[in-house]
Amino acid sequence: MKGQVGVEITVADVKAEVTRLPPENRQEVLGNPNSVLQAAHGLYIKRALAARALKEKLDEKDLNAAILAVARDRLLAEMYLIKADGAIPDAETIEKLSKAHYEVNKTSFNGPEMVTARHILILKTKPDARTKAEEILAKIKAGEDFAKLATEFSDDTNSAKKGGLLEPFAKGRMVPTFEAAVFELAKPGDVSAVIESEFGFHVARLEARRPAGPRPYAEVKEDIRKVVLMGVSKERRRAVSDPIAEGAQPQDEAIQAFAASMRESAKEPAK
Repeated sequence: MKGQVGVEITVADVKAEVTRLPPENRQEVLGNPNSVLQAAHGLYIKRALAARALKEKLDEKDLNAAILAVARDRLLAEMYLIKADGAIPDAETIEKLSKAHYEVNKTSFNGPEMVTARHILILKTKPDARTKAEEILAKIKAGEDFAKLATEFSDDTNSAKKGGLLEPFAKGRMVPTFEAAVFELAKPGDVSAVIESEFGFHVARLEARRPAGPRPYAEVKEDIRKVVLMGVSKERRRAVSDPIAEGAQPQDEAIQAFAASMRESAKEPAK
């Protein structure tokens, strides 16, 4: 991206800009033309403003010079710590650490009782909607395939594409009459009577039931993986920074004097 004289944004600039994002989000941004344009445009404005600041020698003012120095130190320190992070542990190690974390913290992954169900919906607005739902229920009881009937007859077009299959849900997620009827079904394969709701008439079949308690490892695996990788990174960074911190020698008298002078200056009326 080019504009006023001396202001240009390169590919390297855009790649540098997205390093502020978590690693898993960077490729998504760089692969989206709109995101790349947005990043380049923002960088262009910053660079143009920075050029003006340099022209006015704002970087030479005492406090501004200190701010720039601190910002530079912060970035260089982060670069060094990223290097200290080293390579990401191999998949087998991450998996072992993730499973160990899950076992130790299993109760923190507790969830409510969940059910998975299929349903067929006939909208109330259709003529003889209840009668049609009763006819479909009779076909199911006669042995016809629930999923095929859902695909053919259900007015819930989203679930009909999947044979009437709904995402797993807990109590409080569905309309009350439908939810109550599904949770009353005892075992997978059980089919409800016709259920009336504000939307119409449903027939439901229980597919699975999961009792309240820890969510399965497979369900929380990706979240745990992020925690594990963050923990590994923190440990590696501490191994570098803690010895440095231990060698620091604060000058307590100077710190107390500085803080006192700041308190006094705050009491002085503005000129």
